[in-house]
Amino acid sequence: MDGWVGIDPKDVVGEREYDLIPFLLNKITSKDPVKQLEFRTKSFAEKLQLNYERILMWGYCHSILSSLWCLENNLDCWKNSFACPRNFDRLID
Repeated sequence: MDGWVGIDPKDVVGEREYDLIPFLLNKITSKDPVKQLEFRTKSFAEKLQLNYERILMWGYCHSILSSLWCLENNLDCWKNSFACPRNFDRLID
């Protein structure tokens, strides 16, 4: 067989809720990003039978980490990504 046969053949163990976070952080186009984030998160939680609160908490943690990576690399992306933890925080009970 020629070429690639797997995308990521490594065994990875972790919470399924965490896998959604890169999508949730991308393409926030709404004038109300909190509502858009809430809609996406609730939709995924319902359709994939995942824990809504866990998705929000992982999103909060990962978005802080993402902001710090931007700062560490002297990139301006931290300005936009730093709003994300606040958005997740507004949705966490």
